[in-house]
Amino acid sequence: GQVTAVPPTHEGRFAVRNLGETNALEISAIDVGGLNPDRFTIADFPASIAPGGVGEVKYVFDSKGESGGFAAEFVIKSNEEAAPEFTVAVSASVINLNGPIAHYRLDEAAGSESVNDASGWNRHGAVVAGALLGEPAIAGAEGTAMRVAGGGRMSVPAGLFDPFESFTVSAWMQPDALAGIQTLVAFGAGTPDWAVLAADGAIAWFVNGELKTNTDVVLTAGTTSHVAVTYSPDELAVYIDGERVLNESNPDVIESAGDFDSFLTLGSVGDTLPFAGVIDEVQLYNRSISADDVKTLFNSPRKTLGDVLPVDGDGDGLSDEDEVNTHKTDPLVADTDGDGLGDGAEISAGTN
Repeated sequence: GQVTAVPPTHEGRFAVRNLGETNALEISAIDVGGLNPDRFTIADFPASIAPGGVGEVKYVFDSKGESGGFAAEFVIKSNEEAAPEFTVAVSASVINLNGPIAHYRLDEAAGSESVNDASGWNRHGAVVAGALLGEPAIAGAEGTAMRVAGGGRMSVPAGLFDPFESFTVSAWMQPDALAGIQTLVAFGAGTPDWAVLAADGAIAWFVNGELKTNTDVVLTAGTTSHVAVTYSPDELAVYIDGERVLNESNPDVIESAGDFDSFLTLGSVGDTLPFAGVIDEVQLYNRSISADDVKTLFNSPRKTLGDVLPVDGDGDGLSDEDEVNTHKTDPLVADTDGDGLGDGAEISAGTN
């Protein structure tokens, strides 16, 4: 469901069963680790479970006012000789429709083969040989990043995404060198439906099998830059470090939205057009965000628009807080009175 109170705090629980027939299971401690250990707290656990008995572990999740997906691992320490430490994975999501539909922090440890989607929509990815997680972060001081070379990439099945006509890609990148065409983000199979490329250091837009346009501004090898591309059928815009450097009206309409053989990839298109360098904090939105929103992402490398914009649980353009306290409309129903006009539109027109 959607959480309308921020910060949302929720209790969770799971059972631990002692399958033994003779000895009690003695639990000495439960340590919290994983990606977001600061969001999960053990509230209570049984110190001893009789043979054949069941005990309950209680924990508390606190998003600390942020939206997205959160995960942790509880390491249960006990007197079980065969497995003195047992790991239980837990997760929680707080969905703000102002936030991204996919968010790859790339904070996984070195050697990891999977990439967590921190948006809360569970569009998780996998790394392909040549992509190395656990590199020093380039977007802010926290977390880690992914280094790619030689066709290494992260990929996510396109079938996990709902169709979208407009979108925004936001990412931090640090190229090792500028020569040639390198892939930052691509969507499609074989020849991608669309891609954000680096062409001899310029940011280039690739669509429907053709390289369409590129920026006059060129990146610097070995230097970190924030790159954002916003696309709608009416406008294409490219931003570097928060500043718009390319604007095009009525860009080519993307002919395909991907199929079940397609992937969203970071770092290469298949094994071709590989990027060489570091990628960090990649966000994908299902709308073309504003120039001010791009500036917000640039100035707050570890934040999403779901963190800084009010929670809008039904996507009607009104914050949940205003719907409940001011307009007396349903924060989880975009058209409270069912007249075919959304709550936000009615408020703007003064007809609610």
